[in-house]
Amino acid sequence: MKSPVGCSLMLILVSTASFVRTQETFGPSFSNYCPSSKVLLNPSSIIDAKTWLDLDFVGVGTYLNNDLLYLRHTKIPKLIKDKTISENDLLFDQSRKKYGVYNRTFVNTFVGTLSWRRHAFGIHFGGRSYTDVRRVDNIVSHFIENGVTDYTQQHLTDYEIRRMRVNTLTWAQAQISYAYNFKRSGKDFFSAGFSFKKIFPLIGAGVSVNRMGYDVRDDVQMSIFYLTADMMGAITPQFSWRGGCAWDLGFTYQKMHDYCEHYYPNSRKSSCKKYPYEWKIGVSLLDLGYAKFNPENMAYVGYDIDSYEFFNYADVDVEADNFQDILIEAETSPNQGLIRRPYKMKLPSALSVQIDWNLKKNWLYLNLSWLHGIPPTRGAFGPRRAHWLALTPRIETRWLDVALPLSIYEYRKVQLGFSLRLYFLTIGTDKLGSWIWKSDMYGTDIYAMLKLPLFRSPRCLSVRGGKYGVKKKKYKSRGIPHCDAYY
Repeated sequence: MKSPVGCSLMLILVSTASFVRTQETFGPSFSNYCPSSKVLLNPSSIIDAKTWLDLDFVGVGTYLNNDLLYLRHTKIPKLIKDKTISENDLLFDQSRKKYGVYNRTFVNTFVGTLSWRRHAFGIHFGGRSYTDVRRVDNIVSHFIENGVTDYTQQHLTDYEIRRMRVNTLTWAQAQISYAYNFKRSGKDFFSAGFSFKKIFPLIGAGVSVNRMGYDVRDDVQMSIFYLTADMMGAITPQFSWRGGCAWDLGFTYQKMHDYCEHYYPNSRKSSCKKYPYEWKIGVSLLDLGYAKFNPENMAYVGYDIDSYEFFNYADVDVEADNFQDILIEAETSPNQGLIRRPYKMKLPSALSVQIDWNLKKNWLYLNLSWLHGIPPTRGAFGPRRAHWLALTPRIETRWLDVALPLSIYEYRKVQLGFSLRLYFLTIGTDKLGSWIWKSDMYGTDIYAMLKLPLFRSPRCLSVRGGKYGVKKKKYKSRGIPHCDAYY
């Protein structure tokens, strides 16, 4: 918000959720050997995984990106070595008209997937956190950097704000997933799946400013010409079985290298053979649902102010638990605003499309994926998921995965990442530059996962012939010369 109250509250909300953050883990999210990661992007993608049973025992990650603040000419190893950040290292970028902050987190305590015949199942326990700050204009950014009372260059001037949003949401979830291969015809392989999530919200806060006109007269008086805004905060964690729910929906089509009418993944009905695909495409809708807080464990205020003279604004001490009282004397109906159900926060929903090409003998792949965050409606709180487009070449084998994702964050910032899996351990980053070379740093990212993949069903180990009881057939693929049809 363009008032000191709004600026302070925005910073409080950002810091509330900044203890954890991550983006999309591009490497493992596309690997056929990591279905426990793929299920979070498309629940139907696990039906034909290269692992029969995939167990993730722990996974954590952190991602942060913003447009306004940056660290001068540094990298993460240097920051770890120095252990301190001086005030001179933290600078403001005042070259933009609009600014934002995006912060996403995951903590997986247990994830498991099982692929068998025409069915696949998944289970997930963990926590996630999103912070989303959007449409902070350059007037507000100058006030944040220099202080409202001290930055006299912007005094005695009328300003207006429209559609500024600040949202942060942290929750735990229990998820079950199911996928089914509903059609096989020739070389065409069709699958659909869903995930159901039980949501347990922990912390949430939101600011929605639709319109605000104001003028900072001096260091004592601020004139508010009009203000239409809603604010809520639920900062005391409280466990509840009525915390809400959500769905993921997914569809996948695979163009196989061979005829697949009698293909049953990880089953003796197919002699435990694996049928490779030439290419595949998936479409998914993610996090269609909401988090519901206890109305008695949250604070809310709705503002519809026509005119108000705010005296001694600089003396107001803004805290996360008293924001609803700041302009209370100017509002006759503080419990009524544009948002009718402030105790509900929309989850960061998204639409995603994934295309994967098998380029070389089932070990060299190229993935092109797109995700577009669906913002909450005008009458709801909730963070918006970041948009991205990613091109990811990768090498994958049973014991080793290497991916080099090139992504475009919010359709404008290019990022290079790196992911490495050594059997049970996966480490990676979607912002490799922040780790290996010095530059002005606007954010960083890192993630790690510990897993146990079981590649074949115990029943398949008893089938005679070949290394795992399977005699391999070779043929010349039209797309990949000398490719193994089965493996």
